[in-house]
Amino acid sequence: MNYKEFLKIARKIAKTNKEKIYIKWIIGGEEGGSCWDEEDSEPHYPVDIEDEPNFDVLDNILNNVCPSMNFTQYKELLKLTTVDEFSKNEYYGNYTVYAIKSIKLKTIFDFLVEHKLINNDA
Repeated sequence: MNYKEFLKIARKIAKTNKEKIYIKWIIGGEEGGSCWDEEDSEPHYPVDIEDEPNFDVLDNILNNVCPSMNFTQYKELLKLTTVDEFSKNEYYGNYTVYAIKSIKLKTIFDFLVEHKLINNDA
């Protein structure tokens, strides 16, 4: 399997045409502010944070292209992901903070070739 073939499979599974896959979840923020706030009230309260979700799209790609990958190899691949944070500001002081874990499809492919989990038929 060459990179072009891998990319076609991965993008179909991930339902994207981008060069990376990701998961996103809420890790903080405040809500409750509005234009009706009274001076003596405390309108803002923390948003409900979410647990980090499973990286199902990555799991589905790996299950499709190299179902023989073992747990140790999987954990090693996960070390190649990056985690970033960003905030979305809303009206009246409300905001949400997100975490995004991502990995480039090329990084996945190179890892699989390097660990002989797929053959690169370039």
